[in-house]
Amino acid sequence: MVHSGRGLLLAVDKRPGASTLAVTRELQNALEDMAPGLRGVHIDSSIFRPAVYMHRAIDHLTLLVIIAGVLAAFAIAAFLLHLRTALVAMVSILASFSGDIHTYFAGTWTTTGRSDGKPVGPEFVAGSISSYTIAENFKQNGVPEAEAALLVERLPENNPHLAYVNSTRHGYALATVTPEELRVDFRSPTSTRDPNARVETLARFSVESGNPVLKVVS
Repeated sequence: MVHSGRGLLLAVDKRPGASTLAVTRELQNALEDMAPGLRGVHIDSSIFRPAVYMHRAIDHLTLLVIIAGVLAAFAIAAFLLHLRTALVAMVSILASFSGDIHTYFAGTWTTTGRSDGKPVGPEFVAGSISSYTIAENFKQNGVPEAEAALLVERLPENNPHLAYVNSTRHGYALATVTPEELRVDFRSPTSTRDPNARVETLARFSVESGNPVLKVVS
């Protein structure tokens, strides 16, 4: 079932190291080229399109990095009163936190956006308390949630910079920063409808000061 009717759901996986944005652009061009010969066939390429999330993430990340960088530099300089120390400290704790896609992701972003690039810093995407996760969005379009979750959680197979994916649970991220490391816990209630539900830790991560690579602790 697709859009509450009969249809075919075609998933396209890119090869490891291939650019998600480039693959999406070429696929869209191919669909437009084939359109004259597919009259009467409705093609919806927006059901699950990672490039959309990437464009949003890039826009948000660029703005956040600029704002956070300026604020961090001023804050550290004010505390330490030493420009060189402030700049070194600012660079050593660069990390990205977002939640626009309402699904847990954790990994290390690189200079190329691919696994062959130089590590820049860790990126954490927290879940949501009530908004639909990616798997639940699939379900709203007629795709069984279990199948959607399997599809999303296999993303690390072709995206080795991703260390963790969970597309079914809701919750939040808890970050603890010390001079030695950044620690992040992905927390999730067993139910979003029960106010007395138990809160579990889905995964723990650690990033050492000066080392941009994310480590999965548990």
